[in-house]
Amino acid sequence: PPLPHAPWPPNVVLAYQRIKGAFDYGLTLFEHETGNEHQLTAASEGLVNDVVPLLDQLELDGVPRAFTEACANVIGPLACELKLAALAAQGIDRRNVVFVDPVEEIHTGKRGRPEKRVNVDLMKEAFASDRNISKKAFAASLGIHRTVLAKKMKAAGIKKKYDPMTDEDLDAFV
Repeated sequence: PPLPHAPWPPNVVLAYQRIKGAFDYGLTLFEHETGNEHQLTAASEGLVNDVVPLLDQLELDGVPRAFTEACANVIGPLACELKLAALAAQGIDRRNVVFVDPVEEIHTGKRGRPEKRVNVDLMKEAFASDRNISKKAFAASLGIHRTVLAKKMKAAGIKKKYDPMTDEDLDAFV
């Protein structure tokens, strides 16, 4: 959006010009699909790391909050799209990724806290024999207590175990 009409000091005008330039550059790269992965990543990071602090400073210098929010609402999605385009240029497609809620709270209708159901597939993956994730760290990342995790693992039949080693494998390892 254009800068609101007012007698702005030179630093505000210069900051606006830098914001507009970075946005226009990113938009050109995205619309014409001319950039490689490095250009797209640099444009995305430039919007996040350079433009957002400038918007914060503009607000401190007296520019209306509605203007800075309008800018942020336009710049944020462009930065995300540039990052996705950079990942696609690397051969990584993230558009069809579905995020699964790892812990579901079920209100049972009884008194007390709701029941927490942990995604069984996630637990199986986390405690696969090729991973070294502790129960304590995993429970903390899910926001549940480790004893709750242990009960859910037991109910799902998941045991934290290591790959079986033969005596020959152990001798070769030592």
